[in-house]
Amino acid sequence: MMGAAGGKDPAWVKVGNDFSRTSTGRAGMAALSSSTIAMAHRGTNNRLGKFSFDGTDWSLVGNELDDVSAGAQSAAGALSSSRICYSNQSVDSLQTYDFDGTDWSTTGNAFSLPAFGGSPSIGALSSTTIMFIDGSNEELKKFSFDGTDWSQTGNALSATSGTRSSFEALTSSRVVGLVGSDAAKTLQAYDFDGTDWSTTGNATSIGTTTAYGAIASLTSSRVVVTFDGSSLNKLRTFDFDGTDWSQVGEDFSLGFEAGKPAITGMSETRIAYVDMENDKLQAYDFI
Repeated sequence: MMGAAGGKDPAWVKVGNDFSRTSTGRAGMAALSSSTIAMAHRGTNNRLGKFSFDGTDWSLVGNELDDVSAGAQSAAGALSSSRICYSNQSVDSLQTYDFDGTDWSTTGNAFSLPAFGGSPSIGALSSTTIMFIDGSNEELKKFSFDGTDWSQTGNALSATSGTRSSFEALTSSRVVGLVGSDAAKTLQAYDFDGTDWSTTGNATSIGTTTAYGAIASLTSSRVVVTFDGSSLNKLRTFDFDGTDWSQVGEDFSLGFEAGKPAITGMSETRIAYVDMENDKLQAYDFI
């Protein structure tokens, strides 16, 4: 797909400066807007914070909420510019948090989930609904929030996700998963008809890997995938035409060995990236 100046395919470039964080776990991130994210991470005090990017520097907005139960594997989904849904393997539940411009606070009741130890994924389908899956139970589910309580909508789909999988929402009824065993990761889309989940289109092989993967949506039909590891620490972009996935542009080497990366799409051309090995929050543009 042509999209950059001069008729060339777009390419990833790093923008702005790094923001160092102190953490010992994989971050749960969600884009609140084209310039802000929510990030929950494990450190001295398990913290949830809002961070703003002005095109050059990252900065903390308001106060961080301490003592958020941030497990080594966590996930977050943005329901609005001031509300997220969060889950991690320490508490095995869904919890909603609101930001009032200065402080974070819990909203409504927590929803208990089956215990899990693999990577969880949350994707916001709308301002009140999410998709959820984890690498232990491997069941793709939709949940709805009425302002007080979470409840499951429709039936779960058993998906062979693997403990190092990643899922992301594309539309209010479509998600994409980086699924399969560590040795054979594939991209697969799934649709929800109001009751059941089903696969959509063809799966595309990502290749052989022994690494954690992460996926972020840029648009309803474009995603970016990243892996950790000494040889696979790259960004790779794909478009979906409703049937098939195709790579857009070339792989972009991050230039360092990553560990348990997390990414979130901030706009059609920008992602936020952080990994457990280097503990730096970064921005990349696809131009």
